[in-house]
Amino acid sequence: MEEYIKKLLEQIRFEKAHKAIGDEIRAHIEDQAEANISEGMDKETAEKKAVEDMGDPVETGIALDKVHRPQMAWGVIVAVLAVAIVGAIFQFLLRNDQVLIKDGQYYNPDRNYIVNNFFSYTIMGICLMLLFYFLDFTVIAKYSRIIGIVWASGYLITSLPDALLINTGVLTFKQTPFGIGILNEIAWRLSDKMLILVPLYAGILYEYKERKKTFSKALLWIFIPVFYIYFGDYLIRGDATIIAICMLAELTVAIMKGWIKLQKKVLVHLYGGFIIITSLSYGRMFKCYGDSVQEEILKKVVDSIYLFGSGIYYGHDGFQKPSSCFIDRPFGTYFLTYISSTYGAFWGIVIIAIVVGIIVLGFMNLFKSKNQLGHVMGMGCMMWLAVNTIVNVFTAFGVFPEWFFVGAFLPFVSTDNSDSLIYAYAALGILLSIYKYKDAYSQDVEIERFGIRNLLKDLNL
Repeated sequence: MEEYIKKLLEQIRFEKAHKAIGDEIRAHIEDQAEANISEGMDKETAEKKAVEDMGDPVETGIALDKVHRPQMAWGVIVAVLAVAIVGAIFQFLLRNDQVLIKDGQYYNPDRNYIVNNFFSYTIMGICLMLLFYFLDFTVIAKYSRIIGIVWASGYLITSLPDALLINTGVLTFKQTPFGIGILNEIAWRLSDKMLILVPLYAGILYEYKERKKTFSKALLWIFIPVFYIYFGDYLIRGDATIIAICMLAELTVAIMKGWIKLQKKVLVHLYGGFIIITSLSYGRMFKCYGDSVQEEILKKVVDSIYLFGSGIYYGHDGFQKPSSCFIDRPFGTYFLTYISSTYGAFWGIVIIAIVVGIIVLGFMNLFKSKNQLGHVMGMGCMMWLAVNTIVNVFTAFGVFPEWFFVGAFLPFVSTDNSDSLIYAYAALGILLSIYKYKDAYSQDVEIERFGIRNLLKDLNL
């Protein structure tokens, strides 16, 4: 039997699929051998007959080689390139909008720098997406706990003083000691990288699979973004909320798959607690910011949008100007508002449709994978893209105030946070890696623990 399997696997070029295929063929032969034994054959004859029934190992191996090749989600790739091109075109038009340059209330003299950043970060993002495509997503899971511990430790140590002393009112910003100021700067640098918790959390949950008393450990990781929802600066509160939602989604899927044993009512209480903490935090923010003049202006801009063509803003004293002149940060948070008010709601809807189409294609390709780890990790990444899209659309059209989710962006087309643009492509890269190995890995896959030898092996050193 083993000689048959060895010869069969020699025909399959994709080595990462060998273990899953070998286990499947072995189980099939063993099942057939048991059936032959039940019919009166001796063990040796039964196994030999079962192997013969499998057919020629070379022909079978060649047939399996055609099935178990790395796959590329071409639909997602084409959609990503399409939205990148559309985004680049509109960013270029925005940079050269003479109406905005002449009469814009929020004209940004650095518009060339901003748009050039969009082009460069888009290219960097696509390169990172391809890097993650070629990287086996299980490698992320292998080093997830150690990377998560290093990042979380650094972030908590550097940001706790600011969160506990300044944001709770013990000290004012002007009273901030020099040392805390330095720590706060480091924390800001690390906060931009909070997204890494989403794919890492999937690997951590997989490590907890079928272990006893792991729910409290799994919950502790979600405590990091939740802590900053309540105590953190409002500038990172929106990011923390979105990341916490994604991690809760991953935890829910992990519980549904039986990785962590938990009663449903406990999960309901968990969601209830998250909603209460988030509501209290945003309630405090509403008392501080509430409605602003800019939000009133945005409502008038949105009301002036036509299906096609430019909208007109009518002031209180009878003056009128193109609505786009009153849009703050049209390159970023209000990119959709600018497109809709300048060229018509139709083009805003087209951009939304393309972005949503990418996310839907991503989810569809994700569900084609048999691997449970891939499901949870991909779910977290796609949820991050989906929630950011929903929040940005609501913010762009005045449903949410800007302070509600500072940092939310429209994936692949807006430039408010260039790092987020890169992370969007990275999230898709992880999805492509999961899809690539959809036929290589079975439902469960062994993840080796972190170690120097494993690290050198993954780096091909």
